[in-house]
Parts: sequence; C-alpha cells; structure tokens
Amino acid sequence: MISRFGSGVFILLAITPIVACDSTAAKDASEKLANEPSGLRVGGVKFNDEIEPSMFKSLPGVQRIKTGWKREAVKSIDTSSVETHFLTIHSLDRHGEPVPDNESIVTLVNLETGDVGYGTLHAAANRLELPAGRYAALMTIITGSSWPGESSTLAYEPELILDRDLAIEVDARRGEKLSVSLDEPSAKPMFVTTIATQPTAIGSVWAPVNAGVNLDTNRLYAIPSGASPGFRISVHSMWTRNGQPDSPYVYNLVSTVQDRIPDDLTFSVRQQDLAAVRQSYAAQGLDAVASQATFFVPQPLTGFAFPSTAYLRFPLPATRMEYFSPANLDLWKVFVQHGSEGSEGVEHSTTVLRFPSRGRYQHAWNTMPYGPAFVFDGRLAPYPELARYPERAGDDLKIFIPVHTDSQPGHVGGDEHPYLTGTTTLSRNGQLVAKDDFWGFMATKVPPERADYELSTETKRFAPWSRYAIEQSATWRFSSEHTDHPQALPLMAIRYEPKLDSYGRAPAGRPFIFDMRMERNPGAPSSDIRELTLSVSYDEGITWRPANIVRLRDKWRVVLLHPKDAYFVSLRAKASDRTGNEVEQTMIRSYGLAMDTDAPNSNE
Repeated sequence: MISRFGSGVFILLAITPIVACDSTAAKDASEKLANEPSGLRVGGVKFNDEIEPSMFKSLPGVQRIKTGWKREAVKSIDTSSVETHFLTIHSLDRHGEPVPDNESIVTLVNLETGDVGYGTLHAAANRLELPAGRYAALMTIITGSSWPGESSTLAYEPELILDRDLAIEVDARRGEKLSVSLDEPSAKPMFVTTIATQPTAIGSVWAPVNAGVNLDTNRLYAIPSGASPGFRISVHSMWTRNGQPDSPYVYNLVSTVQDRIPDDLTFSVRQQDLAAVRQSYAAQGLDAVASQATFFVPQPLTGFAFPSTAYLRFPLPATRMEYFSPANLDLWKVFVQHGSEGSEGVEHSTTVLRFPSRGRYQHAWNTMPYGPAFVFDGRLAPYPELARYPERAGDDLKIFIPVHTDSQPGHVGGDEHPYLTGTTTLSRNGQLVAKDDFWGFMATKVPPERADYELSTETKRFAPWSRYAIEQSATWRFSSEHTDHPQALPLMAIRYEPKLDSYGRAPAGRPFIFDMRMERNPGAPSSDIRELTLSVSYDEGITWRPANIVRLRDKWRVVLLHPKDAYFVSLRAKASDRTGNEVEQTMIRSYGLAMDTDAPNSNE
C-alpha cells in the first residue's frame, strides 16, 4: 500500500509475505534440529540432513508462492506431479534467540528455472516443500521485535541441492557490520535497502532480501558467504540533509560486491565521483505537492524488479540537486507523484535514467503539454504485461496508451484520482466494434480480414492541482489484419517541446517559438511523415487558427504570437505518414500564459 501526502516520508515495501508455515510442524522440526550434530557449515549457514515424511498440501499454513515476474502469477503450488522435498529453516538473531514471527524474510531462487519464491520466517523452524532442484537461498534475519528491529543480518547460500529433505540453521551472530560513508558533512542516511541479483540458467533474476533500514538507528550486517560467479549484492542508500525528507539535495548511492559476500563490508563514497543531476519539478499553474521515489535496478536482469525505497515529499514547483552513483549498465527508475493537500488521489510519472559517468546532468518533470505517449522501456509499464502494447496478437487487439504523459521523452504518465473521466472506442470499416469506459486502454477481439480501424480516446479532467489539460481527444487511423505473432500497431503520437516557466506558462503578448516531434509505437513499422498541421486556440477551442510550422529534419519548428489578453493555449494537430497511418490530437489548455513569466521566448 502506498501512503499519500500525509507525511514527509514513507516507505514503499515491494516485499510481501508469501509463504507461511504450519506452527506444529515447525515446532517439531525445530526440536529435532536442536538435537542434531553440528553438521557442515558453508558460508555461515549450517546444514543438516532432515528426514520428515509428510505432504506439502497437508500444511494448512502454506498459502501461496509467487513465481516469475508477473503480478498476477500468485498461485498455490501443485506438488502432485513433481518430486518434492522439505527444506527446514531454523534461524537465530544476533542475540542467539529465535527470530520474531513474520519479521524476517527468506528468498529461494530456482537456479534452473529462475523462479523466485519468498516469504517470512517464524520463531520456530520453518518447513517448506519445494520441487526437487538446485536453489540459492537468501535470508534477512531481524533482531528485535517489530520491523525493522534493532538490526538486520543478510545470509546467502549459493547452492542448495534439494534431492532429499534438508534442514539449515542461520545464525545472525556470524554477520559482519556493513557501513557506508559520504564526504558531505550535513548528509545523513535516511534509508538503505539491499538488492541481490542471482545468476540462473535463464539469466540473472532479482531476489528481494532487505528493506528499509535507517543506518543511524538500525544496523545492517551480512554473513560472509561462499563464491557464486555472477552473484551480486547492491546496497542502495539514500542520504539527505540531516537524514530528513525536507532536504535541498538527495544522494542515491550504490555500493556493490560481486560473486560473494566478503568479510569487509565498509564503503566510502566521494561526491566528486557521482553524477550530479539538476532535477526540476514543475507545477501545473497552481502550487501543489509531490513525492518522489528512486529505485535502483541492477543490469543485466531477466524480468522485472520491484525493490523497496523511500518517498520524499516536497512542494511544487521545486528544483534540487540529486546525486547518483554512475554505472555503464545499471538503471535508476524514478517515480514522481503529484497532487494537492487534501485532494483525493494523485497523478504520477515515471522513467528510467542511466548515468554512465560522473559529471553534471539535468532532468525535468511534470512539464506541459500533456499528451499520449508510448512505453519505450518495458520497465516503465505499471504492469509487466502492458510493456509491449498497443499490439495485435492473432485477432486480439490490446491497447495501452498513457494519454496523460508530460512532455519529456521517455516518460510514462498515469492517473489515480476521481477527477478524470474518459472513454476509448474502436471502429472497423466505419462500424463501432468496441467501447471501454477507460482512457487509453482496451482489449478486444476483431475479425481476421484486413480492415481500416479508427481508435479514439477522450478525457475530461478537472484536478484541483492543475489548471491545464481539462479536455483531450486523440484518434488513430490504421489498417490491420491477422498476425501469426504479436505485432506492434503502427500508431504515432505528436509531442510538443515548449520551454515554459515552473508553473507551465509561456510569455503573453510576445512571439513564442518551440519544436514538435513525432513518437512511434516501439516495434511498429514506420514511414516518413507526409503531412503535419497545427492549429492554435486562445479561447479554449471555440475558435482555431492555423499555426506556422517549418520542418527541421526530424522535428518541426512552431512560431506563435501569443495575445496579451489570453490565459491559456490550446493545440490541435494532425499528422499522416506515407503508408496511410494518421493521428489527430486536441488538448484544451495545453499550457498557460502570463505577462510576468520568466519563460524564454524560444527553445534556443
């Protein structure tokens, strides 16, 4: 659950309890384990053979397990047709006591299939039935009651061969302390999370291991482990002024160890080695509030990752410096929500950023005009299965177009509030075939024969934090027929790039110059733009006049003369390519006008 704007900082927990154990069976296993000989110790994890004949389905406490990366893939394990064995886990905290119930986490990665199952540990030993195979095990042991406790200890075993019943003991007292330092005296850590990537036969997968520890009040430890080539632990720590959310700067630091958990877990970071990013967050004509979360996403990675992070709340508009550990491959997924005090719901925007080297960068958020966009990177989709839409698969048309996306390339917008209404319709050869009471989203079956289609979406929006984008319509015309495999639909979007002030306003009473660009649905065939026209309105769409535009290679230059007595600019554009695909877009109140704005007259 994501808390809204009621507090300065809150934590998004992506890790949820999945597997629970039968308490009676766990107690019996714990007592048997205590009477076993010392066994073999590997990487701080103690192993014993444990024979416990019973059936997984007879354990009433076992609820569900999550496999793969799709959110809906939460299901019960069917053990009726596969060989299974029991894994019993007995864990001790840093005081040598059994761990508190439901506070500590275990993650098991199938090294052949890449499937990941995770859940919570209990004070008694835990007994899980799993398909026979090879697994990597990661555990986060909490010491002290109530998460996050007084400390967290990470344990890792590179390989468990589950060809018979096994029992393991994890003793947090063997953990070495992890510490991170930064050469900015006023910066204090407010959040740290540990992200593991585990190599498997299908590629590296993300494994949840630790969430949300403040290094000033909690201690993070890790038990040195055996070697596992390709294994990686990344410690993402977020630093702010005095560790508080109302900070003029934010540091997102990543400290990484490869192939094993080493004995030395001390990391020192220098500001001069970081990427320094000037982040600007615009308001939509009114003062508002925002919260921002930054997720570290290690690469390469098979599937999707949903690590934990903290949200920082701040007023809009805002500008601040944000620092990131650079890397050639690793990504930062940034998620920004914006709304107003006391309002219901929020809008949000997300993107992935990469900073290959130290140096200065800049990035902007919430910039007008809003409009349709496409998901260029699957990691931006709110659900993984939406990453490839809009597409046709056989005779199924599947549409997902984020229609309220800010003007920044690579951003994806979304809405979670009651101030927006809309519809999406689909016509085939002039006949309505489907309608959905949602904007930019549809799934429907169509006949296999080639036909001309018209896809339209309309929205009305009166959000208390915005004076803009009150009404929008977009229509796409294209031809389509049966496909033997999923194929991206040949859709386009017209995007605008005006340089506006921090409230989304341009100068009134003066010429104003900006550029337009075309976006294509990724993976779709494309052809050259045959025609692009633009009209402008200063009375919210009552009257329109043509705008002067000039093509400059892959962009179009727009020259407008804003009147002195207007308050808003509405835009209507139409484009067609040489294969006959068309798009029409209209946005009422695309951006604002003001006599006293500091916005430049052009993009130059």
